[in-house]
Amino acid sequence: MTAATTTGPSRQSEVGAEPGPLVRLAERRAAPRLVVSLLVLVLALPNLIRGPELLADDFVWLRNARFGGWLAAGGPRTYSRPASMLGADLTFGLIGPHPLAIYVVQIGLWLLAALAVLALLQRLLTRQLALVVTLVWLLVPNHTSLEYWLSSLLAWASVAAAAYGLSRIIDDSRRDHFPLPGILLVTLGMLFYEITAGVALAGVLVLPWLVTGRFHKRTAAYGVAAIAAATAWSLAWNSSYPGATATWLPFETVLTGTLSLGFSPWGQGGRLIALLLTAGVLVVLVQAWQRPRRLRTWPTRLVLSGAAVIALGVIPQVRLQTNFYGVYDRSSTIASVGVALLLVGLGLFAVRQVRTATARTAVAVGLVAVLLVVAVGIRAQIGARYHQQGRAAAAAVASLARRPARFPILVRSPYVDEVWIYGIQDGWNASAALQARTGNRKAVVWVRGSDCVATGPPLDDPLATFGSRPSLFRLPHCVPPKHSP
Repeated sequence: MTAATTTGPSRQSEVGAEPGPLVRLAERRAAPRLVVSLLVLVLALPNLIRGPELLADDFVWLRNARFGGWLAAGGPRTYSRPASMLGADLTFGLIGPHPLAIYVVQIGLWLLAALAVLALLQRLLTRQLALVVTLVWLLVPNHTSLEYWLSSLLAWASVAAAAYGLSRIIDDSRRDHFPLPGILLVTLGMLFYEITAGVALAGVLVLPWLVTGRFHKRTAAYGVAAIAAATAWSLAWNSSYPGATATWLPFETVLTGTLSLGFSPWGQGGRLIALLLTAGVLVVLVQAWQRPRRLRTWPTRLVLSGAAVIALGVIPQVRLQTNFYGVYDRSSTIASVGVALLLVGLGLFAVRQVRTATARTAVAVGLVAVLLVVAVGIRAQIGARYHQQGRAAAAAVASLARRPARFPILVRSPYVDEVWIYGIQDGWNASAALQARTGNRKAVVWVRGSDCVATGPPLDDPLATFGSRPSLFRLPHCVPPKHSP
């Protein structure tokens, strides 16, 4: 991102010649925070009314707490994220199987993250642009798992810590102070969730230079050391599934998953949107290359900054098998801020292509209307799917609990929904759900897959496993599809 270095009317002139209602609203001290807070509450209301449901790893954390006490809720898989482990203990561990209460905590962290991002953007952009980008970021449904899936609530804490940390780095760098609080906060963000590693690194290396015009060696040295320590801890306690880090993230997956505005699971519309946005970035980049003075305009700054933030958000996950859809769109949490910068920048670019004030207003209103229609429509589908899958998971667990107590239980797939929103994904989730429901840690469920492999009991408790491997076993008398006649 590029920091705003001017104030007053000259900053407003980058957006429009006449200060309109949005400018006056943004310049009021508390108004932007109130608007952002209101949008968070509006977005949270549908799930609040329906009633949040338990999904996937929620059952694992509840199961761990039931058998190991509240401090065991996170389990071994959260050791690589110690802050998240503590967060799991304080939510699923202490609150227990009460999704509404946990969801209230999730909304609180969501609000905290939104205000943190707004505060950061206000230090880098005009106040008007900071408000617009924050609202677009919240509205665009490309990271909705953080709004529906209770186990992802601590990703909001990661965003909040990182954003407040970057703000402190900016403030202290401008005052020529060593930004120790900022370094500690961005490191804490990584200990919540490693998705913030890219922006944390840029924050200690590049951000002080952007806001002061000189490189801060001490900030860079201490910041890199802290980030390296957090990264080493994460890698040392890495608990990814076997093969989950075996391949590079496909470029097409990044484009469609991050840029499609949440459209991808429902057809070709998402791919078209991703291609159009990519083309827009390339056009702006070429124009900036041909006319470097364009780098001083807000549309160009926003577009290029957005592309950079998207890259910084994706880089920590380039070796993970993820698809950015459904419950996996939590991978877009940081990149989604870049998408918002990109959308606002391209929108300003489009508005400036027309000359009259009336035409500019019409274009701006049209773009906002399109964004609202797309976002509201996709959100309605996503929210319905999450609720449906949560209800289906509850019904499946109740059905398993009614079976005779002869374990292991072998059930057929699919548990995974076709758009990657699911209540129970595999035997790990199913076993954990049944154990949490019945209180029997030997209640094991194997879920039959389509490739002659069944997923089994939770990795958190090796004593509950059956077979030679704790998570997978080959089904007997089964011919894999690729060898079928």
